[in-house]
Amino acid sequence: MQKSTVWLGSFAILCIMVGGYTGQSFLALMSAPLFLILLFIRDDWRVALTVLGIAFLLLGFSGDWLASTILVVTTGGLSAILGHGFRTNSLRAVIPLATLVIVVYYLLIFVELRLAGYSVASYMSHQALLFMEQSGQSGSLAGTTAADWLLAMEGDVNLYLPTFITIFAVLVTLFEVVVVRFILRRDNAFQPLFRAIRFPLVVVVLFALSLLCVMAGIGEDLSLFWELVNNLWLISTFLLALQAVSLLWWLLRTRPFAIAIICVAVALMTIPVVVEIYVLAGMTDVMFDIRKRISQRR
Repeated sequence: MQKSTVWLGSFAILCIMVGGYTGQSFLALMSAPLFLILLFIRDDWRVALTVLGIAFLLLGFSGDWLASTILVVTTGGLSAILGHGFRTNSLRAVIPLATLVIVVYYLLIFVELRLAGYSVASYMSHQALLFMEQSGQSGSLAGTTAADWLLAMEGDVNLYLPTFITIFAVLVTLFEVVVVRFILRRDNAFQPLFRAIRFPLVVVVLFALSLLCVMAGIGEDLSLFWELVNNLWLISTFLLALQAVSLLWWLLRTRPFAIAIICVAVALMTIPVVVEIYVLAGMTDVMFDIRKRISQRR
């Protein structure tokens, strides 16, 4: 067994353990697959399964076997799917499946919470409040206490929970792919991917219809329909903004500081006005295929 294989396995176990014992499972989902994917790319799947088995046994000492099983199986499944995508040059095909694995993980976690008698929104608010107290940020927020503010947010958490899960799943999957592709940038396994992203026209249609319903308050008295259109609006907004960033990456693909500019562009997505500009650019690219038009002119 190569020394690098041992290191990859050891770091994967460490990441899973840290995420499992600290209760921050997202840390395990974001870090452990980076090492496991490299094992699957090398076809060291036996080592990867052994690593997952050891991590499962060590997590078992926490006493929560169900949560440990869900975390280990999800981490292994995500790593195996993306590793297969890298090995077979089929990343575009496996990314949606990898994203779905993370969505299913959080749905299972929420089911476990409900079986334990927790409200998902209350649990998330409680965890956020504990974090704020531990970090000394539990003072007043705009005239209200942190506890009051978080309780007021529970309704929004319940309403937009599917959006939070979906966007987080997409971002985690893209993070794994970006890092692994960077590691393999001088290897034959490198695959240009993000600058070729182009979502179907249906995304624009869903965005327009859901935005119309939200702005006009259509179906606000129908809880299920209102929840659906709000989440469709946010998810389609995110996808169109991602489309715009992909277009920018394609335009800058030969520039020396393209990655730095893209990182800044992604960071600017936290500003609402910038997001609106991105959405317009993304809609334009989806409808008129700007990349194809520029290529034809050249």
